[in-house]
Amino acid sequence: MIIEFPKGNETTSFGRNGTMRTIGLEVSYLNFNVRITSLSPITSKGQPGRCRIEIPTEACPFKALDALIESQKKNLPTLMGIHPLLDKLIAEKLTKEKS
Repeated sequence: MIIEFPKGNETTSFGRNGTMRTIGLEVSYLNFNVRITSLSPITSKGQPGRCRIEIPTEACPFKALDALIESQKKNLPTLMGIHPLLDKLIAEKLTKEKS
């Protein structure tokens, strides 16, 4: 899955070949003897950079987004519009609550 930063929000990553302009993240899920979430920068050329961070899926920071959403249930509509990924997670949470 590729997460693109909103237009005009470019960052910098440092990898094997030095510094690269970064416009997003590639998130991959690997399943070896431990489930791993892999993050790689997407360069300004639209390609994954030669840099990767591997995190045990159980410790993945994206779970922090779910915790944020859970803690802010009454304020969910005010969190909408910050980022498309967050909007998607909020919409899923609201849909589950209605079911």
